[in-house]
Amino acid sequence: MQRIAVLHVSGMPRAYRPRVEQAMLDVITSEPMSAAPGADVLDATWCTRWQRSGVAVGAVDCRQVLSGTDEELDIFSGVMSLMAGEYGFQAYVELVG
Repeated sequence: MQRIAVLHVSGMPRAYRPRVEQAMLDVITSEPMSAAPGADVLDATWCTRWQRSGVAVGAVDCRQVLSGTDEELDIFSGVMSLMAGEYGFQAYVELVG
């Protein structure tokens, strides 16, 4: 069963963006939802939006809606926690549906 979650990233060095994107591809392998429930399909984001961080120079932030199975989201949450601890930024996956 598909669940909805939100990935929150703050103050991540820009160089690690590809690692986060690759982790999403490697771990969240189930077919994504076409759009989050209640979202306008025309407004849905089909790629990860990264913004400059106010936390550190050369860092980025992200708030990305994800969908996946409980197992996929749990594993991805663990991967993000490990990366955040190792590379010195904040990240967590929040289950919302």
